[in-house]
Amino acid sequence: MQSTLHVTIDERGFGVIDFHHVTKRYQGQERSALDDLTLSIQDGDFCVLMGESGAGKTTFLRLLYCAERPTYGRVIFMNQDISTILLREIPAVRRNIGVVFQDFKLINNKTALENVGLVLWVQGQPANMIYEKSLSILQQVGLDSKAHVPCGYLSGGEQQRVAIARALVSKPRLLLCDEPTGNLDAKQASEIVDLLIGANLKGATVILATHDPNLSGAHRKKTINLSKGKLVGSASVDL
Repeated sequence: MQSTLHVTIDERGFGVIDFHHVTKRYQGQERSALDDLTLSIQDGDFCVLMGESGAGKTTFLRLLYCAERPTYGRVIFMNQDISTILLREIPAVRRNIGVVFQDFKLINNKTALENVGLVLWVQGQPANMIYEKSLSILQQVGLDSKAHVPCGYLSGGEQQRVAIARALVSKPRLLLCDEPTGNLDAKQASEIVDLLIGANLKGATVILATHDPNLSGAHRKKTINLSKGKLVGSASVDL
C-alpha cells in the first residue's frame, strides 16, 4: 500500500526535499529499508524523523547526502534529482548539506579548530578565511576557548558541539542530524537541541533523526514517523 505525505508551511514555502515513491532494498535483506515513501519537506522546516531502531531513519538521511541511491523512486533536493547524479557531481550537492553523527566522526588528534576547518580546506578556501570562519563558528557554539584543544581531550558534549560547528561552518542549506544526542546525558542533549534550533532560526532546514519522542519538545515544526521502512504518521506544529 502506498505511503503518502505532503506537508507545507504556507503558500510561500517550497519543497527543498521531495521523495517520490522511494524504496531502498539492501542485498540479502527480505524487508526494504524504506518502502514506497512519498513526502515533501519545506525550506526552513525543523523536521523530527521518528522511529525505532531499524525503522529506516539512517537510510533516509544517507539518501539525502548521496551515500546511498534508492532502489526505486526519486529523491529531489533543491530541484535536482540526486538519485541519478554522477559521482563527480556529488561534492557540489554536499556543499549545501551539513551532517551531524551520533559518534561525532572527529579526528581526535586534531584540534577543534582543525576539525571544523577541514570542511573549508576541502572546498579550497584560503587559510586566513578558514581560520576566521572556524573560530567564529566555534564561538557561536560556545567552544572558542577550546579551539586549540585536541578533540580527544574534549567531553562528549563538547565533541558534539565541534561536530555541529563543523556541519554549520559552510552555512549549509540542509542540516542532517542522525541521533546526535544518543551518547549524551539529558543536559547535554538539551544543549545540542538548542544549537540545532538556533541553526534553524538562522535559515537552515533541519532534519533530526531520533527514537526519543521528547527530544525536540515544543520546538519541532513537524514530525515524520517511520516504522519498518514505512511512513506510519506525521504531524505539524505551527510555531
